[in-house]
Amino acid sequence: HRDENPAGASAAKDSTGNGYDASFNGGLDETDEAESPLGGGVLLEDDQYLAPAGPDLKGLRDGLQFEAWFRTGSDGIIASWDRNEQFRMEVGGDRNQGDLGTSYQYDNSSTDDDLNDTSTNATDNNWHHSVFRYDQGDAKQVTDGAVQSDRSQGSEIGTNTSRYGFFGSGSEATSANGSKGPTNWWNGGLDEARLATQALSMAQVKASYENQAN
Repeated sequence: HRDENPAGASAAKDSTGNGYDASFNGGLDETDEAESPLGGGVLLEDDQYLAPAGPDLKGLRDGLQFEAWFRTGSDGIIASWDRNEQFRMEVGGDRNQGDLGTSYQYDNSSTDDDLNDTSTNATDNNWHHSVFRYDQGDAKQVTDGAVQSDRSQGSEIGTNTSRYGFFGSGSEATSANGSKGPTNWWNGGLDEARLATQALSMAQVKASYENQAN
């Protein structure tokens, strides 16, 4: 969450109270705003990114959910806790140009899986809301309130390797603001990024989108 027009801000605020504020990097500052449906989002350009102070997602869990509002005209990484250890949401990358999706690791294995939303025009420079949801093997990509990709793999998400995350870049980080990769930088707006270590029900996912969109 980004406070609107915070004077001298150096991070996007974690509104949960857990202290996982996301630091501004690459010359990003409080003037880089993107007006979203919910107010003041963050505008990332070139090699700018945000590095949340946590959490470290090391370990396996039966549920995980990430969601964010985004706007872009090009491919890039929305958020990553490393696709080979936890998950990465992006436009393009290992999928076709302009396609939205999430790659995720399951059951502490060496093989990841992919959700691909080929219906949404993710690079149309309009705001979209996308959710990656994993619940006991059931993985979904939900965009603008509709399920666009659905897979069934494993029973738990993750591995036993420490991974911290980034918004706007890939992650290989074993500590906050650690190693990045790949650096398929995000060029566009982000707002209301939310990470939960359990999955909401599909009714709650849909209600969350409708409440925010309206």
